[in-house]
Amino acid sequence: MNVFITNKTINNKILEDINNIPDIRSVFIVKIKRGFISTKIPIVARIKLHCGDIITLTGLTKDIKRVIKFIDETDRSTNSSDVTFLSAVIAIDALIRTIMLKVDTVLLILSTAKGSLITGFVFG
Repeated sequence: MNVFITNKTINNKILEDINNIPDIRSVFIVKIKRGFISTKIPIVARIKLHCGDIITLTGLTKDIKRVIKFIDETDRSTNSSDVTFLSAVIAIDALIRTIMLKVDTVLLILSTAKGSLITGFVFG
């Protein structure tokens, strides 16, 4: 379960100190992500957690629910797409397909498949 940290009592505390809080016992942190680009942070005893970090927890469901109430907010992943990004990629794909190169008397044109392939490699 991914949990977004918003509790001020956890902010700037190291994992070693957080482990001593009774409400958090019996739940284990599997992964820590920080920042806009979700940088993965190594799980070591001296690492500090900050508000805005997303931690992945494992343990019994009842214990995880108790910890979520203490930490505050669950980060719910969605299956929705970023429409702005998708629209921009489609527009760039259309521009790539209009590229024409003239080599001697031969006109080279990128087809729809090649333009889509290049756009897919670049934008994932």
